Amino acid sequence: MARVTILMATYNGERFLSDQLNSFDRQTFSDWDLWVSDDGSSDNTKNILDNFQRAQEGRHFVRIMNGPQKGFVSNFLNLTLNCSSQSEYFSFSDQDDIWFDDKLQKAVEWLETIPDEVPALYCSRTEIVGEDARSASPAVYSPLMAIVPSFSNALVQSIAGGNTMVFNKSAKQLFKDFGGNVDVPSHDWWLYLLVTGVGGKVFYDSEPSLCYRQHRRNVVGSNNSVVAMYSRFVKFLDGQFKRYNEKNVYCLDENKSKLTPDNRLRLENFRLARANHGIKGLKYFRQSGALRNGFMFNLALYLGVLTGRI
Repeated sequence: MARVTILMATYNGERFLSDQLNSFDRQTFSDWDLWVSDDGSSDNTKNILDNFQRAQEGRHFVRIMNGPQKGFVSNFLNLTLNCSSQSEYFSFSDQDDIWFDDKLQKAVEWLETIPDEVPALYCSRTEIVGEDARSASPAVYSPLMAIVPSFSNALVQSIAGGNTMVFNKSAKQLFKDFGGNVDVPSHDWWLYLLVTGVGGKVFYDSEPSLCYRQHRRNVVGSNNSVVAMYSRFVKFLDGQFKRYNEKNVYCLDENKSKLTPDNRLRLENFRLARANHGIKGLKYFRQSGALRNGFMFNLALYLGVLTGRI
């Protein structure tokens, strides 16, 4: 029977951590183990994890590691690279969500349709809840991604949050194949780029798989509100999106031979679009096929090419 290793990154998460750990216990897919990387918590997080580890003895393997203390991206990357579990599948986990009972079950059912040697990634929508974890009436969800998952999309957008991602061993191996010491904006966007870049399979589930808790200390908040979209637009204007692309393109270019021939060409055209503003830049951008979900976001991309903001 297949096994899933949960990869959880923690940092001062005492307020909500127990709710997430309890949701692991309620999974209808019960063959899981847990690897945790704590990034130097100064609150009660470690005690909560230690208690959970003891409670799982004889049922589920739980290992707690010390993180690199360089931020959440490094924490997740370091954990994924150093996890020696031989499980068939792996699942990222944040410390403050609440998984639906069938989260792992649904992901595994799809992943088992993909040959083991093909990198495969499952991801989904989320239900947005408040600090008290109560659902709104009517329920509020993350934006529905109508776009087909692809490398062209991954060049300019991460289609789903890492907290929803479950992937196979071949996808996990890509983190090593493309170099462990990478400076990328986010671990989940990086994985989406890698899996699509090498011609792997990605399934975006339009049904949510977890409650995504919104609170003041969220590292990355939801993007389903006008305020969130305005915040993204401000980041676009101030150059953050351009800096993110710079990092992704650089890290991909270091190992571009591992991409499919078509995707190597898309990457090169995207690089040239970033280097050439105006009409010439637009020509290369169109040839890259880069595309986001939503008309307004794509319009912003074209304006970004013209003004040198991608």
